[in-house]
Amino acid sequence: MIYGVAIPVGPDDYRGSDGPLHVSRGKSHNPLYQAFIDAGVQAGYPFTEDMNGYQQEGFGWMDMTIHKGVRWNTANAYLRPALKRQNLRTDTKAMITRIVFENNRAVGVEYHYQSQLKRVRARKGVILTSGAINSPQLLNLSGIGNADDLKKLGIPVKAHLPGAGQNFQDHLEMYFHQVCASLQLSVTCKLSFRGGPKLNKGAILSAVSHYYDRHLWKQGGITLSCSRQMPFYPN
Repeated sequence: MIYGVAIPVGPDDYRGSDGPLHVSRGKSHNPLYQAFIDAGVQAGYPFTEDMNGYQQEGFGWMDMTIHKGVRWNTANAYLRPALKRQNLRTDTKAMITRIVFENNRAVGVEYHYQSQLKRVRARKGVILTSGAINSPQLLNLSGIGNADDLKKLGIPVKAHLPGAGQNFQDHLEMYFHQVCASLQLSVTCKLSFRGGPKLNKGAILSAVSHYYDRHLWKQGGITLSCSRQMPFYPN
């Protein structure tokens, strides 16, 4: 199959296009992708031009944050360019244990670093960005959450906030596989599972080709998202 280039998304009323995260939409010349979307529309579902635009529900093309052949995460987009700043210090392999409060105001954090318990104080404020799981966990460890639950664990209550640490929902997905009659259109390598997984020669050559496309020219199948199009509906 032939892979196309990543196409930048935006700008419009719902998103910009000049930010450092490099949001794009991977295009492929494989007709199976468009056929999947067309089948959804024929079944009565709406077509979504932009999954992150005015309408999320429906069938459409997925966005990706891939730049220069790698996944362009928030560290690549925001953190690494800022590491050169003189007023920024980073401690890696550090585990934060709690937020430090004074008179119900966050003034710093306490953390383990190089087998020592350390504390750093903020001049203006504390920004908690530890992800969907660790952020509410740190709030709970710091005394913010359901007061009854915190008391059972012996954590002094700073603020009774029942929603902290509750109502977590994963974005559930469902995958299905369909045998393709044409190997030229197949989007996956052919596998033989007789006696265990075993790649045939064509699949090995394809994998080697994708490897060199990625490392030499920053293009090819493995520089794009594993999903190109999808139906999206809220649970």
